[in-house]
Amino acid sequence: MKIVAGGKDTVGDMQRVVQSIPSSYTVWKDGTQAIAESNLKGGTDYTTGTDAVVINNAMAALSNRGNLYIKQGDYGGASITLGQYISATIDVGVANLTVGYHASWTGVLIDLSNFSLAFGALGEIYRFRSWGAGQALHLRAVLPNKQTVLKIIPNGAPSPWTSSFQIFNTDIEADFTNYECLEMTWESNIAYLNTFKGGTGTLRSFQIFMNATPQIHLLADATGAECLRLKVNYRATDPSATELADGWFALYKNTATAAVKLWFNDGGAMKSVALV
Repeated sequence: MKIVAGGKDTVGDMQRVVQSIPSSYTVWKDGTQAIAESNLKGGTDYTTGTDAVVINNAMAALSNRGNLYIKQGDYGGASITLGQYISATIDVGVANLTVGYHASWTGVLIDLSNFSLAFGALGEIYRFRSWGAGQALHLRAVLPNKQTVLKIIPNGAPSPWTSSFQIFNTDIEADFTNYECLEMTWESNIAYLNTFKGGTGTLRSFQIFMNATPQIHLLADATGAECLRLKVNYRATDPSATELADGWFALYKNTATAAVKLWFNDGGAMKSVALV
């Protein structure tokens, strides 16, 4: 139904009002001048002032809600602060632009020049970034001296669904049937560290290293049976109570005497049995 008041199309007027409310801006450089253009018909353009003034005017028009796309160019050392609910994409080739965040910023920043994604809530900002020839993925708190934590959380406590962290030795996306995987997970309220396979994948061994030297080795032997191997400590003397804490045991070989003993600290008293 079309409403006409005084011979005027109020529906059309309302449409124009809605169209004039910007939801996003593209910022670009025309020579030395920054220009902000609304991506919605009827939005306001900003073409005067410094780069920072132009960008901040666009953000003010967004009223802290919307998207900001900054195209390549030299922004002359401009510094801006993203509004509370404003997301931004920084194009490849953007130079001399410092981006800060509202104290309660909850937007998304995609920095195409560094292939990173920063995100946060209530002022806590983190960044995912690909890095180096191996394309390692970094998770880092942007602010210094802050704890960086990655949490994998079930929906419900305790949840009937498991929370798992899996690292594949094969390309699971290329072959979902034949694979090899290392997994940390919960099953029936028991924590598991597990290696498993599917299809024609091979069950791989598991080792714990210290300084690139294996200390504990879990593997399937040639017959297919599971085995546990522990590295013997080699030293020229027997261990002392200060070296092996109370309640701990370890296997040592004294290289001076060639004796191999299992040692246990029993309340400060060192007890041992020889292996012959």
